[in-house]
Amino acid sequence: MELRLLGAVEAHEGGQPVELGPRQQRLVLAVLALEVNTLVPVERLVELVWPDSPPRTAVNAVRTYVSKLRVLLDGRDVDISVEETGYVLRGDPARVDVHRFLALVERARSAEDEDKARLLGQALALWGGPPPVGDFDEIRRSAVEDLMDARLRLGRHADVVDELAELVDEHPGRERLVRQLMLALYRGGQASQALEIGRRIRELGIEPGEELRQLELDILRNDPGLKPPVVAAKVLVPAQLPPLPGDFTGREADLARLDEMAPEGAAAISAISGTAGVGKTALAVTWAHRVRERFPDGQLHVDLRGYAPGPPLRPEQVLAQFLRALGMPAEQIPVDADEASGTYRTLLAYKRILVLLDNAGSAGQVRPLLPSGVGCVVVVTSRDRLEGLVATDSARRLALDVLPHDEAVALLTTMLGRKRIVAERVAVAELATACARLPLALRIAAAQLAENPHRRIDDYLAELRENPLAELSVDGDEEGAVRTAFGLSYAVLKPDARRAFRLLGLNPGPDVSVESAAALLDQLPGETRRLLARLASRHLIDQVSPGRYSFHDLLRAYAGARAREEDGTQTCTAAEKRLFEHYLDYASAAADVLYPQVLRVPYTPSGPVKPFDSQASAGEWLDDERPNLLAAVQNGPGWLAWRLGDVLRGYFYFRRRFADWVPVAQAAIAAAADEPQGLAAAHLSLGLAYYSVSQYSQAVEQNTLALRLAVEAGWEHGEIGAQNNLAIVDHVRGNLDSAAERHRLAMVLQQRIGPDDHEQIALINLGKIDEQRGKLDEAAEWFSQSLAVCQANGSRHGEATSLEFHGYNAFLRGEFGLAEDQCAQALKVYREIGTVNDEAHTLTHLALIHDALGRSEKALETAEAALALATDAGDRRTEISARLSLGVVVRDPWAAVDQYERALGIAREIGARYEETEALIGVAALYRVVGLPDHALTHARHAVRLAGDAGFRLLEAQARAVL
Repeated sequence: MELRLLGAVEAHEGGQPVELGPRQQRLVLAVLALEVNTLVPVERLVELVWPDSPPRTAVNAVRTYVSKLRVLLDGRDVDISVEETGYVLRGDPARVDVHRFLALVERARSAEDEDKARLLGQALALWGGPPPVGDFDEIRRSAVEDLMDARLRLGRHADVVDELAELVDEHPGRERLVRQLMLALYRGGQASQALEIGRRIRELGIEPGEELRQLELDILRNDPGLKPPVVAAKVLVPAQLPPLPGDFTGREADLARLDEMAPEGAAAISAISGTAGVGKTALAVTWAHRVRERFPDGQLHVDLRGYAPGPPLRPEQVLAQFLRALGMPAEQIPVDADEASGTYRTLLAYKRILVLLDNAGSAGQVRPLLPSGVGCVVVVTSRDRLEGLVATDSARRLALDVLPHDEAVALLTTMLGRKRIVAERVAVAELATACARLPLALRIAAAQLAENPHRRIDDYLAELRENPLAELSVDGDEEGAVRTAFGLSYAVLKPDARRAFRLLGLNPGPDVSVESAAALLDQLPGETRRLLARLASRHLIDQVSPGRYSFHDLLRAYAGARAREEDGTQTCTAAEKRLFEHYLDYASAAADVLYPQVLRVPYTPSGPVKPFDSQASAGEWLDDERPNLLAAVQNGPGWLAWRLGDVLRGYFYFRRRFADWVPVAQAAIAAAADEPQGLAAAHLSLGLAYYSVSQYSQAVEQNTLALRLAVEAGWEHGEIGAQNNLAIVDHVRGNLDSAAERHRLAMVLQQRIGPDDHEQIALINLGKIDEQRGKLDEAAEWFSQSLAVCQANGSRHGEATSLEFHGYNAFLRGEFGLAEDQCAQALKVYREIGTVNDEAHTLTHLALIHDALGRSEKALETAEAALALATDAGDRRTEISARLSLGVVVRDPWAAVDQYERALGIAREIGARYEETEALIGVAALYRVVGLPDHALTHARHAVRLAGDAGFRLLEAQARAVL
């Protein structure tokens, strides 16, 4: 952030003004900025802000202003620290215009006249008026006079005469200005006017000093010493910047960042790093053209060829080029690299020059080319991070990413024309994505299309997707091809890093962890981490988060192609198998920790698996790896697809990942065609997915098929799972007898093969059926049995489910304290293991319990939280339950009617008979409250009929009570 005190007190960041608050608050900031990095006592602030009569509240006012300023400056590159007796503004003095002004004036004192004039001109250009505190007028007047003296010594009297005349009119008593104006007039052939200026000072009653009297005598004598000096011809300054890119688009945020990294008037080293083709040079050249006026002594540029087919330029070669550009005869240029570097730095010591070092290979190649002058700015571009420059040379780094999507489309629009873009807007957006938003790829694609204006973008896009690296090249310009650009980065790698880069291209997912990469490469994690860091430093991969790395799609395609070319099919297949087994092993281990109660086909890991230390870490692993696991299912071999799909079923169910679940289950079905048990598991998964999104007909179809396949395969656990799933669908549809029969059949099968976690499903649901039939005590017994089974097996989720339904049963029996305790215990477990839908469902029960205990506000808050969670989870039945609870606890009857009507609509839409009956009863009761007895009667009669047909005795009694 830049602070301006010369004139109005202002702050600017990224070229935009920053609001600083009222006048006295700005004055406090000005005082602290004038004393930057120095303690300013509170009393001193009071004295300067209120110089005449400070109010009694002055100290408190200062504290308030400082507090507000600290908030305003938070996160910026200046801040205010609070000391025992005052405050300190900490920051770079070069960020404050007063200090830049003073520094330039001080540097000018010892400079030669040419540099003195330049430095003082820069200093005075900062002056917009005196600062609000402190006396700087004399410093400025002296700087003006020093500037005039320097210009006169340089023979520029014609340039200063008018300015001096104005200054003398403004300050007629300043003898030094009078002498300067007299000399300028005399040198311009106006001797009489010069003597007239000398006479005027006497008219003011001022006796001239010795120097002015001597000047008058010299003018009268036409002294040769007054003649202007002979000035050598001006040396041409280097102007080596490449042409401005004509179609440069976007990057405004990056250009603003470069402004911050190299503020006006300060020396800086800015390192722009990024992958091949990302537009580093275009950004650097564009910025350099924008700021070239800041560097009147010239701009130097060189392509260091750090990533080029031939050898990179050596520092001594570049130094020779630069020294010749700066005017040194070739025969005087030192041969020794150190001597040449010293000479180069000497020439630039007092100059303002921009040095653009493009395509650097390493920090070592750049370091001898860094000037020591405080007015020079160096911009380096490289595919390497150049961390050495950052660590030892105070460089500031800008990591350039691919273009944002809108800027990528804008670049295509610039190159192809708006008319063509509008005609195929969707295809253009997809083309930007297919080019990975990489500027080089976008430019090549646009060039290909521009050559054939009648070619449809959609047609080109289809060919690009088929073979992106072949399409992204230009005939006759091999160096401009994307593949060539990537190849130059690849060629400089050591053999082990090349191998890692190639094999990483085989990962089908969007990113890779260190552990997954270690499995793929068949190396230890420590060595893998070092290889990944090396590739990231060259921008061949990106570190997207701690321990995770990613390619963009074109680099991934290039790496995979190199793997197939150089490593062969057998090596690539073995590497993929190691990766896929790693994914399957750890997904299975995570599921064992999180969802042990979920039925799965038995699986033996391929090797040792580091155990997860908690449910949280297991859940985090699945969340982090989810995109990779999905990609592995879709792109991996058949044995992986159905087994991984089977392992992920519990994750999809409890994390409500419906959009992922159905395609994974379908892929598993396709992959398990020759595996009867796997095929049964895949249909079981798809059936549960359809049930979870309330598509009950499809759920019945898939579970019926799974049941048949499980029987044929002799997989009794699969048979039990299918029976339970079919029972649950019967239950939702109101077929209680059929549901109970299926659950009992599942229990008989379970008892035959021995108890395990899956017994709990039947016990819970038999309890729910009895509860809905009005048999509350029998239901409580089922829930108690379920709780005992889960506690014996150590199933935390099953235990929480048992507690939840036991709690709701207690609520129905009027035991509110017990109900609250059990539901709260269940809620704690659900939150620990991250089952959002279960959490929402439990909150619906707790809302009713709070309401029954007279906690109206808590009940409403809990019901609203339940609805928000249920909506996010996408479970329609839980959303119904949340709306029904909200209808109970909300106090506005019409708001309650709205919630019941919404719940009724969803229940009818998905065929949830029990919830439909609940909603009818609730809305019927409310219609009586709001004075619509006919509506109430209609809804209550419908509820009685539905409850009677389904055997919902508890609801039937409630419905009859409303009649």
